Amino acid sequence: MFCPKCGAQVDEDDFFCHNCGFALKAQAPREGIAQPTEVEETNFDKMRRDHTLQNYWVNRAIAFIIDSVIIGAIVLLLSIAFQLPYIFSGGSINLFRSPFDTWFPFSMGIPSLLYFALLEYAYTQTFGKRVMGIRVVMKSGRPLPLGSSFLRNISKLFWPLILFDIIGGLITAGDPRQKYTDRMVGAVVEGGQAYSFIKSSGV
Repeated sequence: MFCPKCGAQVDEDDFFCHNCGFALKAQAPREGIAQPTEVEETNFDKMRRDHTLQNYWVNRAIAFIIDSVIIGAIVLLLSIAFQLPYIFSGGSINLFRSPFDTWFPFSMGIPSLLYFALLEYAYTQTFGKRVMGIRVVMKSGRPLPLGSSFLRNISKLFWPLILFDIIGGLITAGDPRQKYTDRMVGAVVEGGQAYSFIKSSGV
């Protein structure tokens, strides 16, 4: 028999043409012959090629940095306030003393959780998200319930958990715009700006 594509002579048992690679048979391969399997594209792969996703995560990162600066200022003011009795008794102020030392390593985590959860529940966005033009809603478009808002921000209690939360969302199947806790509650961050240092996507 001959290959219908290139005309090369092939055997009846051949699945592919040895000359041009044309698939000669559609049935299952012979036992013992390994066949190539299609590898599913991961969210990391999608983000590497999709510049819209890159812009999206840059917006979220910048918003988080802005919010972290605000939370740091709040904690600093609380630290000073907690030290006022000590200062009035003749002691010196220590700007690096946290009012939440007894809850270490959550000295920044507890204010962060309250800040993010309550603002996203009440207004769908924090100050940082407002600056970046993004907001958090359920995938249906409705505002987050209070419980869902706390659950999606539970990783804010300790900064390494935030990294695991983001990576968990990118290595598991689903919307590449979601971190893992977003996917748990069915939330998504919408909006954002495009940046000139990220080339426009053709996808």
